[in-house]
Amino acid sequence: MDLQIGHRVRVLLPTGRISTGTLRYLGQPHGSSDFYLGVELELAENVKEVGTYQGQCYFDCKPGHGAFVAFSKLLLAWE
Repeated sequence: MDLQIGHRVRVLLPTGRISTGTLRYLGQPHGSSDFYLGVELELAENVKEVGTYQGQCYFDCKPGHGAFVAFSKLLLAWE
């Protein structure tokens, strides 16, 4: 399966928690040499993330429902 925007994913967040959401961004954000996933989380986390990475907006979501994680933190993906 090729990972695509809109796929459901389970990821390991920087906080150490595992969370499920929808893939909204896939690539290298401006200023980063690493590959990241932008995920709209099902449940709000204790963060103010709204789909931004270093001040640049990559996708829209409710406050607390956005997360950027390194590709290596992807645990599971499905359509």
